[in-house]
Amino acid sequence: MKSKEKILREKFNFVINQFSNEWYNLGLQFFKQIYVSDEQLMKRKQFAQCTLQNRILIKLLIESGKFKSRDIEKRWWPFWGIHQYLIVDAGGKKFKVDPFFRAFSKL
Repeated sequence: MKSKEKILREKFNFVINQFSNEWYNLGLQFFKQIYVSDEQLMKRKQFAQCTLQNRILIKLLIESGKFKSRDIEKRWWPFWGIHQYLIVDAGGKKFKVDPFFRAFSKL
């Protein structure tokens, strides 16, 4: 049986390999926030804003059956606007997870 930490790392790696983080796309791709489903987003490699990358990661974690929504906390950080990252409780260990900035660290 896989540990929650291992599943978190696997899902994080999927998201960072599936989605790019080129700054010039931030404003151009905003429509994806509203008009594109999670399933459509995961079909091909492409750019996704921080909130979309987190949305996909949260979906994958909950669908794994190991995580509940209460294990995942969204945090906001003022950075050239507003940036979102996650705090994830993986079985008593907490991690700061930020797919957009490719950051994964134990708290």
